[in-house]
Amino acid sequence: MTETPLMKQYKDIKSDYKDSILFFRLGDFYEMFFEDAIKASKELGLTLTSRNKERDQNVPLAGVPYHSANSYIAKLVSKGYKVAICEQTEDPKAAKGIVKREVVKIITPGTIIDVDSLDSKSNNYLMSIKVTENKIGIAYIDITTGEFKVTEIDEDTEYMQLFSELNKIEPKEVLLTSSFYETIKDKIDDFVQKNDATISIVNKVRDSEKLLTDYFGIVSLESYGIKGKKSVIEAAAIALDYAMTMQLENDLTVEKIEFLNVSNYADINSIT
Repeated sequence: MTETPLMKQYKDIKSDYKDSILFFRLGDFYEMFFEDAIKASKELGLTLTSRNKERDQNVPLAGVPYHSANSYIAKLVSKGYKVAICEQTEDPKAAKGIVKREVVKIITPGTIIDVDSLDSKSNNYLMSIKVTENKIGIAYIDITTGEFKVTEIDEDTEYMQLFSELNKIEPKEVLLTSSFYETIKDKIDDFVQKNDATISIVNKVRDSEKLLTDYFGIVSLESYGIKGKKSVIEAAAIALDYAMTMQLENDLTVEKIEFLNVSNYADINSIT
């Protein structure tokens, strides 16, 4: 049986967001289909129904009202899921054929901006970690406040200083390349389990320095104190690129990078 135009549109969009639960806008509801519907019904206590039974297509379906979607999204994100928001991008009355739809943002534990869903007493940090030339670059960003901090530490065999920073910063989402994830897999899995955080596997940004200078509208990163710090620049670019990719329809409020010299703090603490 030939699938409906709506199901074809859904599948085309979903194919680009396989790692997310797709909230697909249909009028006053966000609908979820197939595996997304099964997951959402289980996690959110929604009724699982089916669409197009009369056409011999058993398509699992679950939905939430548009006006109350934030609470459902927040619950899914708190459980570690990514949620892709797909909106109708044209007036249904003016549409010729199927209404145009596209994903306008992706919400993850580190990029949620609904402040009512967040703990007002703590930051909601998205952290990236990048190892380059025996240095570990750490960048962490809170897109609700615009805070963007970076630091650099030495790579040690047990990664003790890295996990000291992780425990201090308490990120909600950690961005890692696949190779480094495999290197610290047992320790980082233990960390995220104990801290209700999540891990997202990412690729290195092709031209990290250009991405940062273009975003901030500057000629050099020297004013931020990170010029020549390759691991820091790469970590910062990963975090910023990820945040921009997730928040497709929203401009970030990040206006500067603050470099923290952790080694100096450690030296001072050891003296005192």
